[in-house]
Amino acid sequence: MAAAVQQIWLFSVLLTEWQDGKCQAHIHIDASNSTASAATSTHKWAVDIINHQGAQIGHWAATNPAGTIKIPLKTEFELWIGDRERFGNSHDALTLGYNTQRWNSKDCFKYTFKAAGISNGLRDEHEWYCQFDC
Repeated sequence: MAAAVQQIWLFSVLLTEWQDGKCQAHIHIDASNSTASAATSTHKWAVDIINHQGAQIGHWAATNPAGTIKIPLKTEFELWIGDRERFGNSHDALTLGYNTQRWNSKDCFKYTFKAAGISNGLRDEHEWYCQFDC
């Protein structure tokens, strides 16, 4: 029997691919575009995690984080994000993990990329919506 799909509003985005019993991570990266020098380039991260009931169980934000990102959750384990050296408009730029689960961001059910333009301050924007068993 297929898992029931719910419609939940998350950060003003209606998600219809929600599966019962799954947690969801919303990863947003606001990045300097390719014309920025290495000395002035910034990557602003915001990660929000909600459980299958829609309650926020984790939040993390930083600019230019180094190394593997480890996000404490209101569960027994933490969500970690690694392999984020390249972006471009790449759906598969991240490796994620929770407990014994490991997956690539290409397995996330939604990815959007908005190239630098006037409307977003000439910065590239990446967003991933990922589900995992929690």
